Amino acid sequence: MSTPSPLVGVAAALASQPPTRTVFSQFSLTGKVALVTGGGRGIGLEVAAGFAEAGATAYCLDLSKQPDDDFVTAQKFVAQMPPLANNVKNGRIEYISGDVTDQKQMWKVAEDIVAKEGRLDICFANAGILAGADCLEYSAEDFTKASGVLRQPIC
Repeated sequence: MSTPSPLVGVAAALASQPPTRTVFSQFSLTGKVALVTGGGRGIGLEVAAGFAEAGATAYCLDLSKQPDDDFVTAQKFVAQMPPLANNVKNGRIEYISGDVTDQKQMWKVAEDIVAKEGRLDICFANAGILAGADCLEYSAEDFTKASGVLRQPIC
């Protein structure tokens, strides 16, 4: 007979159990595969590095054909992380060039990741269209274009 799993989160609180820290085991990303749009730098790269630290392979999609030096430095940093556990494959970050405004291209990116990795578990939609301008300086036309991108499904 198997032992029931301990209650976690709200279920544990409602059962009046003493609090314990379980979030890290509950949110393990070991073996998961992620796609992070806008992942070449900034918030997207930080999120991708966090996914990788938690055990995921994170594909960072951005417009540039090649990753910049900051991405390459972050990729090397993630590759040098200490192992998660014995015989557990560490997470990593990979770069993909692409344009989120091209829906067919995004479908192809997702299909290519699945063909290579066998799965795609997480899509983190982080890409934006600022083109170097402050958002308060955007024209109505540019704002409409940017907000339309945010509503298109990626995967």
